[in-house]
Amino acid sequence: MRDLIKKILREELFENRPKVSDEEIRRRISKFETLMDLRKYDNATYVMAKRRGEDFFDEVTKDLVRKGIKRTRWSNMSEEELIQMINKFTDTNALRTYEPLLYNFLRTKGEDYYNKMTQGLKRIKPRLRLTPDDILNIASQYNSFSELSTGNPSAYNALRNRYYKMGDKELWDKVVNMFSKKVQQDPYMEELTEVRVSDGEIRARIKKFKTLLDLIKGDKSAYYAAKRRGKDFFEDVTKHLVRQKKEFTRWSGMSEKDLLKMINKFSDTNSLRTYEPLLYIFLRNKGDEYYDKMTQGLKRINSRLTPDDILNIASQYNTFSEFTLGNPSAHAALMYRYRKLGDKELRDKVENMLPKREVRDAYTDDEIIQIASKYPTLKSFSKSEPSIYSILNKRRDKGDLKLFNDATKHMNRRKPAMLKDNEIDSIKSVISQYDNLKDFVENEPNLFISMKRRGPTSFYDLTKDLEQNYDVKW
Repeated sequence: MRDLIKKILREELFENRPKVSDEEIRRRISKFETLMDLRKYDNATYVMAKRRGEDFFDEVTKDLVRKGIKRTRWSNMSEEELIQMINKFTDTNALRTYEPLLYNFLRTKGEDYYNKMTQGLKRIKPRLRLTPDDILNIASQYNSFSELSTGNPSAYNALRNRYYKMGDKELWDKVVNMFSKKVQQDPYMEELTEVRVSDGEIRARIKKFKTLLDLIKGDKSAYYAAKRRGKDFFEDVTKHLVRQKKEFTRWSGMSEKDLLKMINKFSDTNSLRTYEPLLYIFLRNKGDEYYDKMTQGLKRINSRLTPDDILNIASQYNTFSEFTLGNPSAHAALMYRYRKLGDKELRDKVENMLPKREVRDAYTDDEIIQIASKYPTLKSFSKSEPSIYSILNKRRDKGDLKLFNDATKHMNRRKPAMLKDNEIDSIKSVISQYDNLKDFVENEPNLFISMKRRGPTSFYDLTKDLEQNYDVKW
């Protein structure tokens, strides 16, 4: 019914839709120069022109340029080159997998040409799709859809594909009927599909067993059927069954002498708790007196640091960062008490005891130049003084090239990289500090080399305001 309503609505909407005239189609197509542009930017008009017939389509698109189809890579190659390319593979399956376009090109040339060009390859037939007969033969080996899906996923997926994508309901019904017949022939499945097992039948089946564990292992269906009747019924029909008592743990079955021998293998209570946690818990559950009695031969180690312990450890360091790196466990205990237990007082004591790292004032230009003068290369400078090197780089990025050049002009380094267009303004500001070209070259050697890499035109354009008293060699 729903499909019928959709069909009627679709027909009414199609009939009431305003039709585009031939002249309107001509007008829309006249905006484009090539057929490709028409299809790309106004595909609806292209389709409408096609529906008017081939004669109309050829007439309205006669002024559009048809771009020729480019020859494929393979058609431009000689047979020797093709064979050389093909023989890189060991078999036809590898050729089809890794060079599908070449494989299709050979196939379109015909069977004889394909065999001639691939005669040096091992023939491996591609895996074909399962036919309906193949799917039925495979499904006959299983009893249900779940067994088929886990036992042979490819056959199960092929069946679903034929049913959902191709509409092959007949094959689906055959498999369903096959599985339903097997269920009816299975006595266990018949037993499960009965209307209901009587109470007397459940009692008779349960009486065969002596213990509850044997019932669960031997007749699980009767066990669950009794469970479904309710707690009173289940306890009534299973009252004669022996419930196995809970077994003793390894520790509760040992004498105190054996326990002490086991405990005294450890040097302290911390190692006992770490390597034998179940034994440690067993002793703790027995009470403090029993625990102290059994572990009197072990060294006592507190599991957590007390506030006094944390303060004593923190007093051994000069700053908070040293304390954090020097004793991570004490720092973690401090943060645990602060964040989990809300002990802000202890944290304030430690912070007041350990001043934070002193923040140094910013380096002056003279200090930066003096520190940089100690290093012969830019690489050694950047490794030994990373903070000052980063300051220089940031100043250079902001346009302060003079400081960078003054600090590093004595250093040996590789040829400077070519300057970018966005650095021109900062270059001009440096050049404006000099009157003649010779002074500029002597004081700014690295900048001079970088400028030369941009070429003579750019170089002379930047230095045209300087007195040209230096012979630049290109």
